[in-house]
Amino acid sequence: MNIWDVLNGGAPTLIAADLSEDTAIDVPDTFDCTSTLDYGDDGTAQLASNNYAYIAETRQRDDATAAANCYRPSVTKTVAPAYTRIYTWTIDKSVDPVHTDLFEGDSTNLNYTVRVNRSIEAEGAYQLKGNITIANPNPARTLSLVGVGDVLDTGQALPVVCAGGLEISADDSITCDYGGLLPDDATIHNTAYITAQTGLIYASLPVPVDFANAAVTEVLAGINVTDTQPASTAPWSFGDSGVQQYSTAVTCDQNAFGDGANYDIDVDNTAAIVETGQTDSAYAAVTCWRLLVSKDAQPTYTQPYTWTIEKVVTPSLIELVPGQTQTARYTVTVAKAPLAPEEVVVAGKIYVYNPSPLAATVGEPVDTLSGEILADVQGCVNPGDSPALAAAVDAQEVNLFGMPAGSTLVCDYQADLPNVEKPDEHGHGRAAGESGDGYRAHLHRCGSRRFL
Repeated sequence: MNIWDVLNGGAPTLIAADLSEDTAIDVPDTFDCTSTLDYGDDGTAQLASNNYAYIAETRQRDDATAAANCYRPSVTKTVAPAYTRIYTWTIDKSVDPVHTDLFEGDSTNLNYTVRVNRSIEAEGAYQLKGNITIANPNPARTLSLVGVGDVLDTGQALPVVCAGGLEISADDSITCDYGGLLPDDATIHNTAYITAQTGLIYASLPVPVDFANAAVTEVLAGINVTDTQPASTAPWSFGDSGVQQYSTAVTCDQNAFGDGANYDIDVDNTAAIVETGQTDSAYAAVTCWRLLVSKDAQPTYTQPYTWTIEKVVTPSLIELVPGQTQTARYTVTVAKAPLAPEEVVVAGKIYVYNPSPLAATVGEPVDTLSGEILADVQGCVNPGDSPALAAAVDAQEVNLFGMPAGSTLVCDYQADLPNVEKPDEHGHGRAAGESGDGYRAHLHRCGSRRFL
């Protein structure tokens, strides 16, 4: 008998000839799991071998089917691009107004602005890292690898570390880490590959690397700012460019002038970025002024006197005999005695000087002598070359005078001094029963840059 075999629909092959007794014939069939097979998502592909043998003389046949499962390792990967962004900051502190002139008792607000600006100084340290997962779907055999690699489409290779080794048990997987620095943030593709002990190389699908959604490590992304001005609400925190504003009041103290016409209040304070040490200061100056009042005095008075006269003779009786003579001497004594002064008057001029660069409005000065005697003030010359204005102050109508910067208001005054002794050369007298002396002229404050 002649025995033929047909494998997978191929041409018949004579596998035994002229058989005359029972015989077992070995027919090999090789299954080849090539990389071109259609592997499913689970990494498996099936091979089937259908064949039959027949006896040529009798046409008897028998069929046999063999199957093989092929397993392809899977290689997948993640990409995690990242880079570092460094910020730089500037700080600016300003104040408005920078300089202010005020009269005594006046106040002003100093308005501060602290402004910080954030900008990107540099971006760099571009890097890519991720995981490579290698799965062995074969349920019966261990997968042995000789290498795992990772490469960019630019040709740059990134280091790979497989901490668990390169042996993958049946139906198991391993994960390797990879990563390294990149030259820039260009969009690229990244592929992982493995080399099996069989010499076959398996690769992952190329994965795009896009830095638009990369993780960013920010350096100096936020800051804290302090301010030495007690009126501020610092410290402040900034996560981006921003502004903080606040105000503080400054008042010209009427008791701080001493003997001068003005004094300065210097307000210097600093804002600082805690993290960088950058600072900026805002200096404001307030000059406080007051009007200067001076006067002169010329006293006049009428001095009455009383007179007495006395005449005496010595001797008052002369006794003579005829032929004798004797002289009698008469003495006439005239005495002058002063009476209390009459029509005692002190008069002069009051000078109100405005040394400041500000215009002021003042009322007529009030001139008070010792004993609270009020002088009659009149004839004030208005330096503003404008008519005096009338205003009611404390239910009394007074004249107001405009005083330009650097001008002097000149007023005449006169006062009668009743019951005083003879004034001295300074116009000082003393009222009956008093020991005080002198007199003064002064202005009363009534409002901002206005004086009465």
